[in-house]
Amino acid sequence: MHPAIMSRKTGETIANANPKTEDEGTNIRDLDQSQGLGLMMARLMKNETGTGDFVDPFTKVHITCSYRPVADSDWSVFCAAGTQRTSTVSSSADGT
Repeated sequence: MHPAIMSRKTGETIANANPKTEDEGTNIRDLDQSQGLGLMMARLMKNETGTGDFVDPFTKVHITCSYRPVADSDWSVFCAAGTQRTSTVSSSADGT
């Protein structure tokens, strides 16, 4: 669906193919970090690598994602794709 490049230093997204999040001027630190996309972003901000799934709060589509830091930088890459599956976010960083 869309890749994004995010600063772990500021929480800002500098590249995102999803126009709804760009229009909103979303800072990933503003999301509820206890569930869904916010939980995945909290893990990303901690320099973690992992996978998960959630319902996108902007598009309302069920998303499967992966994320990882860019070596020797304050940046991370987040990639996501919409799926037909309905479930809740995974409880572990590896998506299990």
